[in-house]
Amino acid sequence: MLPYVIIVFTAFVAGFIQSFTGLGAAAVMMVVLPWYFSPLQAPAICQMICIACSVSLLIPLRRSVNLRFALPPTVIYTLMSVVAIRFVKNLDLGLLNLLFGIFLLLLAVWFFF
Repeated sequence: MLPYVIIVFTAFVAGFIQSFTGLGAAAVMMVVLPWYFSPLQAPAICQMICIACSVSLLIPLRRSVNLRFALPPTVIYTLMSVVAIRFVKNLDLGLLNLLFGIFLLLLAVWFFF
């Protein structure tokens, strides 16, 4: 029961941060979700929570949204996320963890300079 409470709390904090900054919900949730879910399940759960957060922001702002500009990136992002999650499902978790670690190190070096 406690992991679900922590996940719900993390999702609320992430949604709160995203409502002010416009981004960051996935970064906050991906710190917590891999502790309770596998590296394959955590991104999928994170994506679903982020979609719910975005839809909750979209409903009050629906009159000012230009679908011609918003719809193509949304559709492409959703389709590519499904493809990426299905592709990662076939990878070895050890290799996936190694690649993710290398990515984080390269990202740290990039932001250092």
